[in-house]
Amino acid sequence: MAKAFKACSVDACKGNAHYSAKGARSLCCAHHKRLIKYGDPLSGHARNGEPKAWLETALKLDISACIEWPFGRGGAGYGMIKSGGKMVTVHTIACTSKHGERPSSKFEAAHSCGNRACCNPNHLRWATSKENNADKIMHGTLLRGENVHTSKLNERDVREIKRVLALGIPKTKIAGDYGVSAATIIAIADGRNWRHVRG
Repeated sequence: MAKAFKACSVDACKGNAHYSAKGARSLCCAHHKRLIKYGDPLSGHARNGEPKAWLETALKLDISACIEWPFGRGGAGYGMIKSGGKMVTVHTIACTSKHGERPSSKFEAAHSCGNRACCNPNHLRWATSKENNADKIMHGTLLRGENVHTSKLNERDVREIKRVLALGIPKTKIAGDYGVSAATIIAIADGRNWRHVRG
């Protein structure tokens, strides 16, 4: 017997509801993903031309508050828009509108507010990667160490690993003890990973 079709609870959506969400709503896959990503099943959805028109209006505003991109975002949380046939970050477009083209390839658009979704030109400037990372550390938004969701180690582990490395314990033995690869231990020993943690 065929399973009965249950329509998504979002108005005018013709999708089949597969997921139950807060407030006893039944959502299709696309609206469920938007709910997970943005906290609202209608966020991130745009009609043709709507993101571009929204951005053009936002770039004309002269306000001190953050202007958050309401449409699609990349995995790092930055607003994304199609421009010149490719996807680009919205905050880079906003920075260019305020400060002109980036001085060189060594510069990137940096937020003074620490809000990755913000595209307020007044919150953006061209900065080197080092300067931008210093801002991210200050804002607490730099993904490093145990803040990286795939990390198997924490700062306490790394301090202990650095201590036993100094004792000359083989890297393969340390890797086995902590359930990570020898390459991870070598990267810690060489200072390529977890540089911010003192031994």
